[in-house]
Amino acid sequence: MRQHETHSGMNDAQTFDHESPQGDMTFGSAIGLKFTLAFPGAFMKKILPAVLMLCALAAGSQPVCAATDNQLMREEITAGMTDPAVIEGSADAFGFSGEKAEAYADFIRDLAASRLFLNHVVEQFKKAGIDGAKLRAVHDHGTSDELAALSEEILQGSLLLTQRLMAEGVPYSSPKVMEAEMRTTKALCGRLSAKACRDLNLVGAQGLAYDDLDAAARTLTADMSEEDVRKMFRLKIESIENALRSHGEKPAMSEENVRLARAAYSVALEAALERQTPQMRERFEKAMANLEGSTDGDVCDAFGIIYGAILDTVPEDPEGNVLKSFFTGKLF
Repeated sequence: MRQHETHSGMNDAQTFDHESPQGDMTFGSAIGLKFTLAFPGAFMKKILPAVLMLCALAAGSQPVCAATDNQLMREEITAGMTDPAVIEGSADAFGFSGEKAEAYADFIRDLAASRLFLNHVVEQFKKAGIDGAKLRAVHDHGTSDELAALSEEILQGSLLLTQRLMAEGVPYSSPKVMEAEMRTTKALCGRLSAKACRDLNLVGAQGLAYDDLDAAARTLTADMSEEDVRKMFRLKIESIENALRSHGEKPAMSEENVRLARAAYSVALEAALERQTPQMRERFEKAMANLEGSTDGDVCDAFGIIYGAILDTVPEDPEGNVLKSFFTGKLF
């Protein structure tokens, strides 16, 4: 089976480029994509944080202002992500209300308070040519529309980076996180239309139409309790922090562990196929032989069997080697 290519939405904001990991097909990136798409148009015209005024009053001292550039960006990122309208709108996009909405709000506030996360986002914006000096210059000399546009770009870029980190962090996380990611991805496939399920698996979360993602996410989250929501987002925080601490290095797996993971998966897949009807086994084999040429339903059902087989290995694989092999693109 070939690895599934994914297409990032980073360029939608004309800010970032990156190569997406295997995990971009998973629920983690779908969650991230969900709240980035919740605000597709001109969204906000915010008053910038008080640090702007602090810099303006710094007696014309350029070194003082330069020293606050990173802090200025951190304040702007935090202000955008924790804006009550942003939180309320994205919580509503998930179908969260009441205690579930508050659990989601806590996740966003915790993430926006993480210095590890904020420093990473600031550095990524610097690479894209956006820093505190530019933000201050637009604030001091630009029009209100220019300031609003830059603020919106920073918000959207921050959310897109969050989406990326959610996916990238999965292989660095505990077996529990990887298992949860696999289970929610399998569940998501079961709630999507056949075409959307195919797109998720062959293109990635970025290939999903908003309506498909909206309906599936709302259906999934409707069945969650407040504690389920909090647990899900605690795992997302763990994934994000693990991605940041990895410094871009791929998780290490020995050749022997990969070999054992492939062998365990092969046994589990064979057992899973034996439980299927002869017709389903035939559809599976045809789909795997020609993913691009197969029907939406056959591709979706085939991946459902694959995900089920991977999950079947969990009881006998406490170290999560099969899951890690999958999320690092080494299983097939």
